[in-house]
Amino acid sequence: MQAMRVLIVDDSDANRKVARVFLEREGHTVIEANGGAAGLREIRSNPVDIVLMDIAMPEIDGLEAARQIRRMGGTLAMTPIVAWTAHDVPGMRLQCSAAGMDGYLTKPIQRTPLVESLESVLRQSRGEEDKAAVGC
Repeated sequence: MQAMRVLIVDDSDANRKVARVFLEREGHTVIEANGGAAGLREIRSNPVDIVLMDIAMPEIDGLEAARQIRRMGGTLAMTPIVAWTAHDVPGMRLQCSAAGMDGYLTKPIQRTPLVESLESVLRQSRGEEDKAAVGC
């Protein structure tokens, strides 16, 4: 797959750093945002191919940030969003899907599932893959 521009939205510096290292080693470009509000500002000024969105963040959580992205209209509203959470509780996948998220990953993150999930969601958003394989 060709290189992606990935926006990582997470309030944890350590989580963003780990994801950045994994993605950059695969040749992808990474933009970071420290929290949901920063993520919303970043996507407006720096359109990306896909967003990796933490769920539990202060100020604006990932679910609300995803809903706001979907309300932006135009191509921004169609940007694929993959949920990223340490709190894999019953019903969380359904909440993410209802908020407009396209995929779901749990922490701690591992390189292969991260890269494969983002690539799969991006292919699906472009009509290149069956949605059933994505997982959200």
